[in-house]
Amino acid sequence: MPSAVATDAAGRVYTIGSNAGYGDDNSTVRLYDANGGLVSAWEVPFPNIGDLTVDAAGNVHIADYSGSIVADIPAAVYVFTPAGTYLRAYAMRPCCDVTEAAGGVGIGPNGRSYVASPTSDQVVVFNADGSRYKASSGSGTAPGKLKSPWGLDVAPDGSVVVADRENSRVQVFTLAGGYLGTITATTKRGGFTMKTTALAFGPGQELYVSGTLYPFENGIAKYVPAGVGSGGAKVKAPKKGVKVAKRKVVRKKAVTKAVVTVTGGAKKVKIRR
Repeated sequence: MPSAVATDAAGRVYTIGSNAGYGDDNSTVRLYDANGGLVSAWEVPFPNIGDLTVDAAGNVHIADYSGSIVADIPAAVYVFTPAGTYLRAYAMRPCCDVTEAAGGVGIGPNGRSYVASPTSDQVVVFNADGSRYKASSGSGTAPGKLKSPWGLDVAPDGSVVVADRENSRVQVFTLAGGYLGTITATTKRGGFTMKTTALAFGPGQELYVSGTLYPFENGIAKYVPAGVGSGGAKVKAPKKGVKVAKRKVVRKKAVTKAVVTVTGGAKKVKIRR
């Protein structure tokens, strides 16, 4: 089962397997054309996949979630060509420091890489050459704080969007780490809030968020940003077979003159139109 998916500028699709162990379905990158035809496949030397993304040059960035203490390899993000040739890597922390795993990965318009760390509750930023730039956010439930963040992507407007899993929300930050806002994913079934695990943007700037929508049920929620499409807001037409009742509006003439007369001590009001 694929654990991560990404697309390149040509509309081709990359997938990589789950973290159940080495093997064809777990550490193999597959590249498909826009019609679903398999173009190529190649393996990476680690099974614990955090995420996969493709940069503007077409290079593939794959997060090794935990690294290997036995092999003295830290959690890191590895960069490959579309054909699978290794280019470089950027490590989360020195080997054997398990407090900073590598989760969701996104590439900013500034060329920097943004990596969500589910274990340190931070977004770690790397320069284009792989050197560590900074880390932002931190543990907590307040706005701008994270609790086991998994998915991450950079929005078309350049903002960094993070799936804040254990807080059951999606948070939005600037490239510099400033807090912008929160999306709370709530379903219709009892108002259950979704534990968000992964996210990605579509070609129309729509945001897709995956996670647990209801106990023991997984799914994907779709969000359309305001201002997208004609008029910004979209109104659904009534479903077929549903009758829309029209209310009859009775228009009354305006009162133009009122005449008050007194009869037998009681006032009577006559209205002339």
